[in-house]
Amino acid sequence: MAYNPYDENTEPSVDESLTRSDTLATLVREKFESASTYRKNIEADRWLPGEDAFNGKFDSTPYDTDSAPNRPPFMQITRREVSSAHIKINAMLFRNGEIPFTIQPTRYPRFIPSDIHQFAEGMAEMTDRERQTYLAELRKELPIDEILEDRAHNIEDRIRDILDKTQFTSEISKSIHELILHGTGVMKSPVLQHRNYPVYKGKYANRLQRIESAIEEELVPSAKFVSIFDIYPSPEAENINDVSYIIERKQLSSVQVRQLLTLDTGFDQDAISDVLGRRVFTKTTEVAQPLNPHQETTGGEEEKEYELLEFWGTLDADDLEGFIDKSDFGDLTIIPVCVYVLGDRTVKATISPYDGMLPYHFGYWQQVPHSIWGDGIFWSIRDIQSLLNFTMAMYVEGKQISSMPLLAVDPSQIGHEVDLQNLEPGKPITFLPGTDINSAFRSIVIPDVTHGLMDMMNFLQKEANLSSGQSPIGIGQSASYQTKTATGMSLLNTNSQKQTASVIQSISRILQGSIDGIYRWILVDSDDPNLHCDAEAICTGYERFVAEEIHNQQMLQFLQIVMNVPALVNLMKIDRFAKPMLRAFSLDPDEMLKTAEDLQRDQQQQQAAMQQKLEMEAKVKGLEAQIEQQQVKLKASLDERLSIGEQRRDLEIQKVLKMLEMGVDPGQPSDFSDLSVLIKEEMAQVRQRLLQSQQMEGMSGAPEQLPMAGSPPVTGRAANPRSKQTVAAPERVFEATNAARTGQISPSGDTGAAI
Repeated sequence: MAYNPYDENTEPSVDESLTRSDTLATLVREKFESASTYRKNIEADRWLPGEDAFNGKFDSTPYDTDSAPNRPPFMQITRREVSSAHIKINAMLFRNGEIPFTIQPTRYPRFIPSDIHQFAEGMAEMTDRERQTYLAELRKELPIDEILEDRAHNIEDRIRDILDKTQFTSEISKSIHELILHGTGVMKSPVLQHRNYPVYKGKYANRLQRIESAIEEELVPSAKFVSIFDIYPSPEAENINDVSYIIERKQLSSVQVRQLLTLDTGFDQDAISDVLGRRVFTKTTEVAQPLNPHQETTGGEEEKEYELLEFWGTLDADDLEGFIDKSDFGDLTIIPVCVYVLGDRTVKATISPYDGMLPYHFGYWQQVPHSIWGDGIFWSIRDIQSLLNFTMAMYVEGKQISSMPLLAVDPSQIGHEVDLQNLEPGKPITFLPGTDINSAFRSIVIPDVTHGLMDMMNFLQKEANLSSGQSPIGIGQSASYQTKTATGMSLLNTNSQKQTASVIQSISRILQGSIDGIYRWILVDSDDPNLHCDAEAICTGYERFVAEEIHNQQMLQFLQIVMNVPALVNLMKIDRFAKPMLRAFSLDPDEMLKTAEDLQRDQQQQQAAMQQKLEMEAKVKGLEAQIEQQQVKLKASLDERLSIGEQRRDLEIQKVLKMLEMGVDPGQPSDFSDLSVLIKEEMAQVRQRLLQSQQMEGMSGAPEQLPMAGSPPVTGRAANPRSKQTVAAPERVFEATNAARTGQISPSGDTGAAI
């Protein structure tokens, strides 16, 4: 009966000769053991303690005393520094969740898609001079640059769609975490991923009857995070370009191994069935990933018991005999290959589809010379972390001892039946006769020896910030241990900017390598001509950082200088600085700046407001002119009336003087109020108001006797009692004037009679 891996009742048919002859699997496993042994010290001394420090896990107590607690206090300085750096990098690189990259056509394309021009297929055989001549002639016939620019934009949209659907930001975030903590972050690209998506189809019979859904599968390239605990470069490699091979280790369960049988990706199903049947567990005693301290270990059988090794590198042609057809590599003696080894069997062996390039991309926090591994924050502050834990434990224990009540007892003065080891509040104690209670008990106060430990912890935290180049989240420069001098802050900020710039540049290389791998796969695999062009992936993360940290500061300083010189303000277009200034403060110019329509509407509103203001000013000026004109008229009328009143008084005075000269008694001085034009006008207004009030009230009976013109006023001085007859004011003025001229004065005493 044939072996069925899903049927436990069947036994595998083991071909021992085939198992013994799997030399390729033996070679790959030997290389894996060599790489694992070479980096064992790095893993044990750096990475595992770094994981423990980040997770707050103690390997041992900071000091060995009887009073030390089982779980002493732990200062989370490592987690705080790593989190601060991670937040800063995410804010700089992935603003609003956007991945900072662009696809641009090369300046001198080495190929032109044949759908653009029929003779473009021969560009591969052209020399550089012939290619440049061909491109110059082609640009005269077609807008080749615009076409390639549009296709590069299409490729960028396609890549962004893939990155969004494959959770790229989550994968790169894991890589950045290991880069910050341990010093090295790794991404793998491209990684082919099967993605299922629903497809809806309608069933029609003259009309829509129902909608059926189906699942279709798509093979898309993606970028995945690979932990440094699962990556094994060749020993003594100094950088990624110096490695001869890289082995990636994957832990698989039996279910995951059986799933390889269902994948049509070139795996040897017989070899997989053989490993499953013989239950070859080749997992070593090393832990692929440090255990989570929040999970309890049961000590039972582990779930992921199979180990799959993925080998990328170059091998001799003799080592590949029997696994890869010789016709695939011809006369080559060193072949770039990809080999999968499960247990002690080779389950897949192919020539590398990436032209010898490795699909792994490394980034560093601090790159170490002559080593492929970098140093992270933990390695920079490892001693500070230990000292902080020790100092805090001493502080807690010192406070505990100094605050604990201690008592010295003289047992010779206390009864023998009293248990002095278990003293409790309210417990009765018997003393021997004649015992002095004050001498039998005495309290002991242990002095507080924790003075200075808090200053020590502040100093250590400051040193941790200086060593890592980070500032604590939520505290920043306001921390009590931060330096307060301008020079100290300048040095701290300068060092932090240099450290951050180096890290941003390294992460940008990871992003560019990951996106470039996806672009190359799309270029080869896609049959859409709109996605074919000679372009390159460029990560703009480092350029964005430089623009934000350097260019923006220079721009703000320049604006400050310009605004202080009024002559320069009139020569420059200040509005052109709006977008860069908003970007400098992490604001979106499209949301903050007004559009052309908004500016036009505001301009129209300003013009309307200005026109309304001018009209109001014109009306005000017209009203002011009218008021001024009325004032002039009123003043002239008043002056004229005053002049008439003065003339009348002068005539009366002359008349009295003439009578005195003639020896005639002028009698009592006459009242001049009847000569005033203003008083007469006032009396006329009073009579008008009285008439109006009587008409409104509807009074019946005879109206009140109103003063007539020429009669004495109601108010003012009393009328001359000697006056017997009144004459209208104009007639009296005329007669008095004639009498003054002729010298004829009435002998009677009535000064108001006509002459």
